[in-house]
Amino acid sequence: MKIDFSETFPPLSQAPIVEAVIDFRAKPTILCDQAQFETYFKPEFQNFPMVQVHNQLNYQLKAKADGQPEPAQATSSWHGLVFQSADKLRIVQCQRDGFSFSRLQPYGSWDLFAGEAQALWQKYAAFTKPLEIQRLGVRFINRVAVKPEWPNLGDYLENHPQPLAGGALPLVGFFHSNTFFVPEHNYLINLNLALQPADGANPTAAIIIDTDVFTTNALNLTEDTLKTKLGQMRWLKNKIFFASLTQKLIDSFKI
Repeated sequence: MKIDFSETFPPLSQAPIVEAVIDFRAKPTILCDQAQFETYFKPEFQNFPMVQVHNQLNYQLKAKADGQPEPAQATSSWHGLVFQSADKLRIVQCQRDGFSFSRLQPYGSWDLFAGEAQALWQKYAAFTKPLEIQRLGVRFINRVAVKPEWPNLGDYLENHPQPLAGGALPLVGFFHSNTFFVPEHNYLINLNLALQPADGANPTAAIIIDTDVFTTNALNLTEDTLKTKLGQMRWLKNKIFFASLTQKLIDSFKI
């Protein structure tokens, strides 16, 4: 696939984005512990007053003398800090192996989102001093409520699952996953589509469109490289997203 910035995508005033994430996997070159992270990052992220400790569960399996497995033993280890803005719409994760920034609904604009992510990343990198970015990812999760007046999945998705021949059994859920490779630029794209049934928390069913674009090779830390890569990844995310939807659904987001 050629990344062609002359191909643009329509702005959606009612975009169904529920979460947008930019994720940096980068190993620090300094020894990172909880006390160091709290001392440095709490003053740096004063606009994110809600702080939680992120612990990681590890499971270990051992065998008895007779070769039979013992019950798995779980241990917890400190992994990083999670910061939230007062309105709980922006989330920063400073981890022992990287950094991520999330924006929850309402999303706003790419320029604001990506600009803030890069500024916050610079704060993380200034302290942890990674030599490179092992993986850079852009992920957007969309949730499209199924409308009573649009009963068919063909109203929503260009490529959608079909009921069994004759319609003997109704389709009440599905999960479909595709992975695409962009060889000219060394990107992978995961596209996950799912039908989320109605439940107590969500009275109507919804289609989940989860698009994750990420690099397959390490990147240097220069600002120009980061800006270029994020621009390309945003274009690929949009290309896959709009190609997955019907024109009818796209038009409904412009209202």
